[in-house]
Amino acid sequence: MARLTLTSVVSNLFSLFCDSFLDEGPISGMVNYVHISNSDLHINDILVNGVWQWNHLYTAIPANVKALLMNIALHANTREIYMLRPGSDGIYTTPSAYRWISQEPNV
Repeated sequence: MARLTLTSVVSNLFSLFCDSFLDEGPISGMVNYVHISNSDLHINDILVNGVWQWNHLYTAIPANVKALLMNIALHANTREIYMLRPGSDGIYTTPSAYRWISQEPNV
């Protein structure tokens, strides 16, 4: 039997620095500072045609944070969706999905 897990899929409409779409929390907490010119950027402002435009940022993004961003699953024009994907933490069941969705968000 295949092992499946639920995963959150991030929207390209999320605020790049303020929304908490990574398990580690918002990007603003992973950088030394957010340049004022970048404070209102959304993911789709620097991810153009599938290519991250890091040179358009005035905020220094550490390499480990860039790696996290490049590994997110994006879905256009929606706030957040959930999907199944292969995983190693157990067999998917309806109760396990409910427990996962009911978790308190990382703050």
